[in-house]
Amino acid sequence: ILKRYNDRIRLYQVKGNLSTALNWALDRIDTKYVALTDADCVVAQDWIDELLKGFDNRDVIATAGYCGTPEGLNTFQKAIGLELESRFKRFPQYILRAPTMNLCLRTDVAQKIRFDENIEVGIETDFGYRLTKLGKIKYVPSAKVWHYHRSDICGYFKQKKDQAVGAVQTYLRHKDKI
Repeated sequence: ILKRYNDRIRLYQVKGNLSTALNWALDRIDTKYVALTDADCVVAQDWIDELLKGFDNRDVIATAGYCGTPEGLNTFQKAIGLELESRFKRFPQYILRAPTMNLCLRTDVAQKIRFDENIEVGIETDFGYRLTKLGKIKYVPSAKVWHYHRSDICGYFKQKKDQAVGAVQTYLRHKDKI
């Protein structure tokens, strides 16, 4: 699909992990804000506008939005989605970390913090904890994305195992957040 827009979009393939790719992009961005989403997400038409509304004071250096579950998924994916949505519905106005699936950052701050390329899983948690040392991440529930969750139990449990290992590594770095 993107190749149909090659007159307006340049495609790049970056070798390395997700942090490497995100840092590569941050090195090339010259806009005031950068918005992130993941390949397994669909964003609402007004998504960026809603995220930008959250930058309503100078202490806000990032905004993050709501993650919902799209229609047409299997029962397992819907169950994952219900659990995830229940967490997003309880978020406070300001949060300590946010997933890259729905995140907008002040580019200059993101370029200073950068994603840690030595972390394979849980990069958002580490990044968020370091980011909030410089300012606030504001939760903007009106900025919506829909996330396609793992479709089978094996893929889901592998993801959870990897996240558990990543969480231990992250909390060892940020013991004050345990």
